[in-house]
Amino acid sequence: MHIYTKILIFIVLGSIAAGCELIDISKHSVRTHIDLTQDTPEGVVCLFLAELDSSNYKGASVLLLPEDGSVPRATQRVANYPEMQRLGRLIRKSPVTMVSLDTIAENKFRVWVEIDSFKNYSFMTERVNKLWFITHYDYTGK
Repeated sequence: MHIYTKILIFIVLGSIAAGCELIDISKHSVRTHIDLTQDTPEGVVCLFLAELDSSNYKGASVLLLPEDGSVPRATQRVANYPEMQRLGRLIRKSPVTMVSLDTIAENKFRVWVEIDSFKNYSFMTERVNKLWFITHYDYTGK
C-alpha cells in the first residue's frame, strides 16, 4: 500500500470521526433557574414543592391561601397538615422535570408542573400585596 493511500484513508477516517462530533442527535433540555421565592408564580410553586420535600409542612401551608384570597386562620393551616403530608409523600425525592405558565388574569397564573416525567400537577397562583400564593392545586394525571 502506498503512502498516499494510507494518508487518504487517514484523512477520510478523520473526517468521518470529526463529522460525528458536528451532528448532535441527543435531546437538548433547556434548563432555567427558578428562584425559590414568592416573587414569581413558578417560584412560589417550586418553593411549595421544596417545603413539602423537606417535610416542612408548616412552611408549605403558609404558601396556601383560600380561593377567595382571604388570609387563612391558624386552625385552617393546621387542618391542612395531613394533606400536606400526603402530598409530600407523593412527590418526595422526585425531580421537577417541566414547569409551564398559563396567564388567567394579571394577578392570576396557572402553573403546570411535571414531576419525575409522569406526574402532572396544576397550581392556581394569585398575587396578593406583591407576593404570590397558591390558591388551588390539583393532580391532573399521568
